[in-house]
Amino acid sequence: MTHRILHLTSLLALVLLAAALLSGCCAVTAAYQVAVDERKVGTWADDKAIEATIATKFLEDEQIRFLDISTFSYNGHVYLVGQVDSAKQKARAVGLARRTREVKSVTAHLLPKRFPAHCDKIDNAALEAEVKGKLVADRRIWATNVEVESIQCHIILLGIVGTRQEAGRAVAHAKKQGGVRSVTSYLKSSR
Repeated sequence: MTHRILHLTSLLALVLLAAALLSGCCAVTAAYQVAVDERKVGTWADDKAIEATIATKFLEDEQIRFLDISTFSYNGHVYLVGQVDSAKQKARAVGLARRTREVKSVTAHLLPKRFPAHCDKIDNAALEAEVKGKLVADRRIWATNVEVESIQCHIILLGIVGTRQEAGRAVAHAKKQGGVRSVTSYLKSSR
């Protein structure tokens, strides 16, 4: 318990230091994200508040490994993406997210951890970068509105795009990427 508290305190200090160093950069990034997002400003802010609340719950919970689960919220619909040690841990994460104010639904894309990992963090990061690069290169996709996650070399696409065709193009790019085991799309179109 003491080791966990020390670890969480160190992690929180590191996050706060990074936030302080990047605060000017982050303000510009947030302004850009709001400007290009398909959601209204208030909805975008509500979604970011939901994400932060759930992340805080995960950080404070002894059963959840905070760094193993990413949280995304779009119009109050929450997506949990990552890896878990057990079905009990998955249920706990989903329960914490569901009990968060303003959450309309929770979709869990949480895979059981595999040992040894057949697709490690470096492989996942490389796949995310490759797919994101393809989305950025395609002028018919507003790539800043598409989140790309890779878990065990499975690509997960999240976000709100302008049209169904845009979502389809993003999925097609991800499926063509070598090394990808599968593609799951949670992309929604605003029109």
